[in-house]
Amino acid sequence: AFCCQYSWPGAPDAVRYTLGVGKSWANCLNALVFTRWGVSCWAQVPNAVTQLNAAAIQILIFIFIFGPQNTPALLNRRGLEGLLQFADMNMKHPLSSMLALALLGCQPDATTPYGNEGAEGPQGRLLHLLALGDSYTIGEAVTPSARWPNQLVEVLRQSLPEGDSLAPAQILATTGWTTVDLKQGMDGAGLDTTTWDLVSLLIGVNNQYQGLPIDDYAQEFDELLDQAIDLAGGNKGRVFVVSIPDYGHTPFGQANQVSISTALQAFNDTCLTHTLAKGVAHFNITEISQQWPDTPGLVAVDGLHPSGVQYGLWVDSFASQVADQLD
Repeated sequence: AFCCQYSWPGAPDAVRYTLGVGKSWANCLNALVFTRWGVSCWAQVPNAVTQLNAAAIQILIFIFIFGPQNTPALLNRRGLEGLLQFADMNMKHPLSSMLALALLGCQPDATTPYGNEGAEGPQGRLLHLLALGDSYTIGEAVTPSARWPNQLVEVLRQSLPEGDSLAPAQILATTGWTTVDLKQGMDGAGLDTTTWDLVSLLIGVNNQYQGLPIDDYAQEFDELLDQAIDLAGGNKGRVFVVSIPDYGHTPFGQANQVSISTALQAFNDTCLTHTLAKGVAHFNITEISQQWPDTPGLVAVDGLHPSGVQYGLWVDSFASQVADQLD
């Protein structure tokens, strides 16, 4: 088995993934999650691994350790020789050398031809989700695993066809962002270097909170939605919009609940109208957010943002429809 432990700033726990015990390359690929690269890894030589393509393994090693931006350089290497060269060139990076040595056990057996379960089988699709937004998308005051895009990925993985896999959600969002802030963030993020299979958009609460004109919001929201469609390869069916939750139904906003809810309703009406006008799916989660205080546990510890429980209810309400978008 080949195991890696990853961690990143803000992560509450390390997460372990395993490669090397699947009956086919596609199954092994499903055991992986393409995410942050190496903090610490360990391995033992596999003892029950089917044929795996050496070049593909090299690419995976490189992605995990150094990131996808450097993968093309690795494509010039082939087979065991390239793997050993890769390890030798990175002896100063103990993680890479350990991975290289451990994965020697994953080289094809020269005496055994590839069978139906070997590397010649279909590898399926590696799908990517991009989530655009503000504090509600980055999951202010909750752990990374509780953010709704991450919860959605976990649910969608359960319904993927055999051989397909879904990368961790790429989240471009910051607490306090307005539509203008999000557009600036998108323009500088190099998002067009990736083919996105799903793109989500949730934005507007800070426009309302800062008292910005709703007409400006409408125009800027349209521009953001057009960008989201472009990032999805021009496929409107791969884009969805999530409504703005109602922070009037939180400890922070309850004293002004009526005025907050009324103002947010106007922004949500604008969001809905412009979303449907472009033929994009719209998911209304506002009513879920309004279940507090009748339903306990829906607000995070900061008294303002949704809890992981509430984000889970959001995902439950639209996950099946998002899964249909991937068909």
